[in-house]
Amino acid sequence: MCGCSGYEYPSETDMEYMVSSLGFDKNGEKVSAFAEIIVVNSGDGEKSPEVKLFEGVGENVRSALYSLNKGLAKPLMVKHCGLLVIGDGIDADTLNDIFVFSFENKEITQAIKVVSTENAGELLSLKANSNIALGYELTTALKQNSRHTGIVYKNRLYEIAASLEKKSPYYALPVFSVSNDKYSIDGVKIFFDTNAVLTTDEKGAILHAIMSNNFKNGEIKLGSECFNVKLCSVKYDFSYKKNLLKTDVVITVDTQNNDNLLMLKNAIHKQTVLKTDIYGILDRIYAEKPELFSKIKDNYGSLFGLGEINFTVRGRGDE
Repeated sequence: MCGCSGYEYPSETDMEYMVSSLGFDKNGEKVSAFAEIIVVNSGDGEKSPEVKLFEGVGENVRSALYSLNKGLAKPLMVKHCGLLVIGDGIDADTLNDIFVFSFENKEITQAIKVVSTENAGELLSLKANSNIALGYELTTALKQNSRHTGIVYKNRLYEIAASLEKKSPYYALPVFSVSNDKYSIDGVKIFFDTNAVLTTDEKGAILHAIMSNNFKNGEIKLGSECFNVKLCSVKYDFSYKKNLLKTDVVITVDTQNNDNLLMLKNAIHKQTVLKTDIYGILDRIYAEKPELFSKIKDNYGSLFGLGEINFTVRGRGDE
């Protein structure tokens, strides 16, 4: 009708090639870009939607995406993309290019979740069990894992962007592993800026979450024992004398009994403290001790690496 000339109806192509997840791998000098696409056959109302995985290869992120699009019969619609998968082969510069592309593409929602895996193509080749697309199923699995373990995953794109603006620009990406055509969440890969600095298993992921104040309430497994832990508070104390920075972190938790508390104390005491600030210490100094921050900000990296940081766990009744 003439009165509807200003309305832009969705095209058939927009409805047919909807991207549910994107992934990137790097092998040698070649970058691979993957798109998991939900294909709807608009000409056959009885045929169920299909999920297909397409790949493009290039010298960098842009050329890989160009190659990917060149091999498609329809344009991609990424506004409903829910997952961004980063393979282990992706180096710091390539990861930066992926983030730049994701931030600049206005159709990609900033709430997209970013995860790590050994091989993005292998992970995205799996068949979903309970959802039409694997990308949507993996985001649901992350929510369930967070509720169960208590880990607060700050791995949405806008959360990573916020982390990169912090004084300690670290973030942790959940790690998906693949075995026997099945996926599982087996830990986290921790980045400082765009450099991977630590990959840890499920136990290490929970301990890091507690030590960095990214834990709420969940069931943890230490050895053969499983028990519930609730994080009550994390308090910080700083001192700087004779060019030595000392940080004391007191973590107060609520557990089921004293034996569980002792196991958690021992586990965190034995945990290796990285000489890179993947705990958000400098941001705490900036917020709580601005004068100290002004003194150490220019050479904080070396001060933290040479300094002393102590994590102490106590029960709620010891407050």
